Amino acid sequence: MLRYPKVMYDRAEENAAASAEAWRADHGEPLAAERKNKAFIKRGGAEEGMLVEGTVLKSTRAGVVVSLVGGAATGLIKKEEVSGQAVESTVGLLAPGTKALEPSPGDMLRDRQLVYDRAEEMAAVWRTKREEALAAERKNEAFIERGCAREGMLVEGTVLETTPDHVVVSLGGGAATGLIRKEEISKQHVDSLVGLFAPGAKIRARVLPRRSYDDHEILLSTKALESSPGDMLRDPELVYDRTARLQEMQQRAERNYHALRIMKRQGREVLEGVVVEVQPHGASRSWLISAERVGAVGDVFKVGDKVRACLMGIDAPMLRFWLTTRPLERSRGDMLRDPGRVYEQAGAVFEAWLEKAPKQDDLVEGVVIGISDADGIAVAIEGGYRGHIPRLKITQNAASGGRSAEGATVVKKKQRLTAVIGVGDKIKAVVHDKNREVNPLMLPLRTDCLEVTPGDMLRDPQLVYATAEEVAAKLRLEWQRERGKRAEKAREVKADQTRAEQARRAAIAAMKEGDLVDARMCDSTMADNGLLLRLHGSPSKRQGFIPLSEISQEGVKCWDSMYDTIQSFHKIKALVIKPDPDNPYRVLLSTKAAHQGDMLRNPELVYDGADVMAAKLRDKRQRDADQADDA
Repeated sequence: MLRYPKVMYDRAEENAAASAEAWRADHGEPLAAERKNKAFIKRGGAEEGMLVEGTVLKSTRAGVVVSLVGGAATGLIKKEEVSGQAVESTVGLLAPGTKALEPSPGDMLRDRQLVYDRAEEMAAVWRTKREEALAAERKNEAFIERGCAREGMLVEGTVLETTPDHVVVSLGGGAATGLIRKEEISKQHVDSLVGLFAPGAKIRARVLPRRSYDDHEILLSTKALESSPGDMLRDPELVYDRTARLQEMQQRAERNYHALRIMKRQGREVLEGVVVEVQPHGASRSWLISAERVGAVGDVFKVGDKVRACLMGIDAPMLRFWLTTRPLERSRGDMLRDPGRVYEQAGAVFEAWLEKAPKQDDLVEGVVIGISDADGIAVAIEGGYRGHIPRLKITQNAASGGRSAEGATVVKKKQRLTAVIGVGDKIKAVVHDKNREVNPLMLPLRTDCLEVTPGDMLRDPQLVYATAEEVAAKLRLEWQRERGKRAEKAREVKADQTRAEQARRAAIAAMKEGDLVDARMCDSTMADNGLLLRLHGSPSKRQGFIPLSEISQEGVKCWDSMYDTIQSFHKIKALVIKPDPDNPYRVLLSTKAAHQGDMLRNPELVYDGADVMAAKLRDKRQRDADQADDA
């Protein structure tokens, strides 16, 4: 094409014909076989569990190829499905059977005729087992959807069966079935599970992650409950008791954590509680109790004491929160001398303490009480307040070219902080956190924005402090303008969302029974009880829902095949039933046709007659309205 394009154009038809012929030679036969198989399946000739008879075409190491119904379709028996006994190769084993037809493992290898003679009987047994397995799968799916088998949850059940490799457990009084594999019983190796758990025995286990979204198998583990290898083998009851106590503590912590996080009370309210345990504390946490040095925590708190304290912060990974009584002291050391009096005056003292606390964008002066090249600088501020300057908020990025605006990017500095700043040094910083409200118990500080030239805090901090007042005043005005712009933008977005929601509500409410709508399917639109669709036209984001009972006048037996059939059409036509009373942005739809089963056999036929059906429904609606008026 680069050298002789005209020659290529002249020979285009000839080259295209040759390419098409070569492609048909390579793909024609497989495509024809695929079309025959699809037609065979569509006619109901190969439903799951059906017993079929055919002629062996060829055998390979991987399986046996079988011609069905005189060549109407082609089937494959995989090597692992030939017999319940291991088969290395199917070459020379010309038998179109499966292991499901064997009365006992290996019969297909010993006496094929015996298998064929009992084929109908064994096929019926297989279908019964398959139906039971599907019923168990549906029960597991419902159990999972109710949130009864979430990952990490502790569940209790009854042992149904024990094999050398796994334990089958009944959950929720028979509502579902769980499985514990041999490698999930204990951290200590187990050769066989036979005799380890008796049928009917109670067992507790942790729910493992599901292997895939559509996997309805509930996998359990008792190994996850052990504190040391082999505990489940030596004393299961001890493991269960310890796990129950830990779970109760975790659930209580989770409830407290989520409640406090939602209420956003960090540093804003005095909480009440009771001491349940007293543990030694490190010197780094002593300042949480009092402004004076604390010798031993047991001298201040006793188990059972009622306590009032402020929520300082939340440790999300550990599901715990830090409390402090220091802001409740009227004078230094009150918590060490008379905690009861501190609690009595806690409300008034804490309100006054909050009133004096530095606010957002304030310039504060304090003393460095801790410094780390990894974590940053800890600062004590007059009035009993504490602050922290993260490492990345100490100095600007040298590549930013000057004073950074709010949220400017900073980089790691190789120079050590302790070379220019030391414990006991006075420091000036700005209280600033653009993403959330300032917590007065641990003030978020930064000095990078006070630098006139990037890197000044690492070269000469005193130079930064000398101009701090002037720079902070300018920054305060700049940040206030930026906050105003963001607030205005947020209000505009909220107003647009409100108008769009009102338009969707009005459009849905205006739809009447019998109206014909166009819709399309999107990803993840299959639900257990119907189809979720997106309606065409304006306004956008309107949804339609077709209940399972409104898809066809015939019952939908195979939901997956029904879903695949409808999904093959890019556009779906449906009739409006009424607005969904449970969702103001959704309308209930129907694709039931005049002839029973049309939607299951040929959806396109239903769509072609949709206009006629809509007109009939509208006429019926008008007649009903006229009769109501006459009455």
